[in-house]
Amino acid sequence: MIMRHNPGHHTVVTYTSKTNGFNWVRSNIIDLGGVGHHSGVTEATIEQLNDGRIWMLMRTNWGFFWEAYSENEGLNWKYFKPTKIDASSAPGLLTRLKSGSLFLVWNRAFPEGKSEYPFSGGDGVSSEVAHSNHRGELSVMFSDDDGKTWSSPVVIARITDKSKTKTLSYPRVFEANPGEIWITTSYAGFAGYLSVKLFEKDFNPSAN
Repeated sequence: MIMRHNPGHHTVVTYTSKTNGFNWVRSNIIDLGGVGHHSGVTEATIEQLNDGRIWMLMRTNWGFFWEAYSENEGLNWKYFKPTKIDASSAPGLLTRLKSGSLFLVWNRAFPEGKSEYPFSGGDGVSSEVAHSNHRGELSVMFSDDDGKTWSSPVVIARITDKSKTKTLSYPRVFEANPGEIWITTSYAGFAGYLSVKLFEKDFNPSAN
């Protein structure tokens, strides 16, 4: 991420190395505007598609992940547009499993079965638009066609503490063995200290 000024907002950028990290080349900056210290596009996640392109999903305040594609290994990004993946203003984690399926873990815009959630922002200080910061549930889904279609989202963890001091966010994923997926949330106290193991065959219909 790179902070822009006048007005302040965030942008996304990547760095690519073809020399095992001795030298790095910066991509074009993805700047979709915004006003505020938590506005713009932030905290992206990337994965390479089967056709060689790299796919990026970006956190936004606009109710959905926005996407970008690189056709030259991250040197340039283009085709910026919203996806159909509803999302809270929180980062997701996209990864390819050993089965070949794409796996996404993230916070949806609203709690399961709901169509609303108290909004925040919209004051021009944190952001220019009011948005959902829902982080009380962590959901997963799978794609077998490089993100064109997805399995139905499944909530794998939910906060039951009504104090609203805890959340489930900033997920990390490690596939310990084929189909054995370990998921954690950030070590920071606000993100829930979640540690859970699940099996792809129990959640991905195509794995059965």
